[in-house]
Amino acid sequence: MSKEIRNKRTYTIHIFFLIFALVVEIFVCNIRTFQSMFYKERDILEYPVQIDNAHLLSNGDLELDGDSAFISIIIDDEKIHNIYIDVETECAVAPDTEKGVCDLTLYVQDELVSGGVSKPRSVVKRKLLNSIESSHYVFFESFGNAKLIQLELHPQNGKVVHFNSIKLNARRPMLFSFIRVLFFVLLMESFYLFRPASWAWQRNAFSPGKMGHAVLMFLYLGFILTVFFFMSSNPLMWQEDFNPYAELARAVTEGRLYVGEASQEIAALEGQLLSWGKIDERVMFDYALYHGKYYVYFGIFPMLVMYLPYLLATGRDMPDAVAMLGIVVILIPGIYALLREMIRRLFVKTPFALMLILTVTIILGSGIPILLSGPQVYSVAILFGVLLTVWGIFLLTKALPFAEHPWLLLFGSSCMALVAACRPTLLLYSLIVIPYVFISYRAYMQDVAKRRKAWVSMVALIVPYATVAFCLMYYNWLRFESPFQFGMIYNMTNIPSRSTAIDVPEMVVLAAFEYLFKPIEYDHLFPFILGHYDECIKEYSGTIYYYRTQGFGLFAVNPVLWILFAIPFIPAKKRKGLTTLVLVTLAVAAFYICFDTYITQWITTRYSLEFSLLMFFVADLLWLTIWERSEAGWNSTVIWLFVSVNIVSALINLLAFFSGPSYQLKFGNTELFYNIFYLWHFL
Repeated sequence: MSKEIRNKRTYTIHIFFLIFALVVEIFVCNIRTFQSMFYKERDILEYPVQIDNAHLLSNGDLELDGDSAFISIIIDDEKIHNIYIDVETECAVAPDTEKGVCDLTLYVQDELVSGGVSKPRSVVKRKLLNSIESSHYVFFESFGNAKLIQLELHPQNGKVVHFNSIKLNARRPMLFSFIRVLFFVLLMESFYLFRPASWAWQRNAFSPGKMGHAVLMFLYLGFILTVFFFMSSNPLMWQEDFNPYAELARAVTEGRLYVGEASQEIAALEGQLLSWGKIDERVMFDYALYHGKYYVYFGIFPMLVMYLPYLLATGRDMPDAVAMLGIVVILIPGIYALLREMIRRLFVKTPFALMLILTVTIILGSGIPILLSGPQVYSVAILFGVLLTVWGIFLLTKALPFAEHPWLLLFGSSCMALVAACRPTLLLYSLIVIPYVFISYRAYMQDVAKRRKAWVSMVALIVPYATVAFCLMYYNWLRFESPFQFGMIYNMTNIPSRSTAIDVPEMVVLAAFEYLFKPIEYDHLFPFILGHYDECIKEYSGTIYYYRTQGFGLFAVNPVLWILFAIPFIPAKKRKGLTTLVLVTLAVAAFYICFDTYITQWITTRYSLEFSLLMFFVADLLWLTIWERSEAGWNSTVIWLFVSVNIVSALINLLAFFSGPSYQLKFGNTELFYNIFYLWHFL
């Protein structure tokens, strides 16, 4: 087939996708428009109306006497198909309340008989927003002719409801959505891109061509810009009532390391746990209190490279949302670069499509979307530590063979060492990676001609660790008069991180279930998954606060990880060396689960990032190994199954952004949330 014919065929397919999406939008998503074209529309004023639990004001508005008002429309045996309700309510100022929403429960009394009596029955529940036209149309079908329509209205804010219009059997206009069309087109394009006969499976991961680079840039910019849009549209993410890094940055500009001073009464609480009753405006909660001064116990490096320069450049405090988005902007290329380097060294036959799918599953499945949905200072240090770890491992890997690239060794070692100034527990990855570098070092030391280069590289590897260790110990000494004290034991918190009177085995088992195996719960309403970030309290000798648990376990929504349990079923010659790697991965995950649970006695989403990326990288190695050692490649059925499962998994992880534990969009920007909501609830 000539190139011209092939291009013409490709254009035809893309045009077909667009036409098909338009057809779905017009004739499926707007089917109610055609269904209601011949309805006989009637205004509520044409019927007798009874109002209960509310009264009319002089301007025609309805003021509730209780939480809900009941409006009964008496109908003379008429078939009812829908109702159009356009109401306005007051907007809330509380951060955890939907703004301008009126909850509707609709009851119908018709010819359906229950127990020999025709009673009003609940048929529909709906969220009404004046600014969203699609929310005004409530479709249902009365059983035969209706006798009574009853509306239960419950405004979430205030007691006054303003009615613009209420109509029965209303004609719904065409509510065309460009966003919906774009989604359908992109979904079809995704399956088309990853189909078995696609160029993406034919091209190597290292030479994807202009089209491959365009796809990479589209996905990267699309993800970043979409997340930025939703974060910037949610005012809750920009409320900085607790921003220790920003306060520390201001303190540093004033020549001090403490961020506040305590009264004598509060200073007497040093080293004590707080009960909820003792937390008041006099206490700087979650700061380290030492000798009457408050210190920030979070790793200092994110403040030095982000918050302090931002403050000096703008004169304003850097929001945590900006910091986290900036970290992710740099982290995503690091994940791609590390996976690509692994493929370059070990899996030269890898197709571009497989590398692209595995990269997307790492980014979305590891929990990054959930963290971005609720940017907090607690996540900044962990995310920055993960960023340095990923780039550090990439640079150290890129520097091999040892002594050939000392500058890469220096930069990689610096990244790995600086992890201690962000999240010290992530130094565990240095203990795993550095030995592999030393193996290369020993090989060079046996060659006399290369011994000098080996010593230079060894210095480049060690000096960053020694420098960072010295600086951190001096920083700790200036604050707490101890080089090894980061401030955790002086933290003014109600979490008993210093108490050992806990049921550790129970907490660890519970944490393992939450992080790894907790099943996902689906819902018929957007975002279609239930987060269930529960807040639970358990009492032992000390108080254990177990809060904001995982919405779902990693294995529950990421089938790409299931291969970690498939090692025993892989032929021995194909899994050579992989069993040890999987065992190390599971051991690292077990360590972090046990350590974080025991030390902090919390189970929370951000901690899973410490081990989830490693699990995804090792799972990807297994998939790449299977592909590399498969003589005939995967057949079409396996490819379709692999692609379909991972696309669904990616969509679920993206939806987690809307069901996160904090700063939910439906509270921060109710109108935007329900605009998205009614894109998918069009019937």
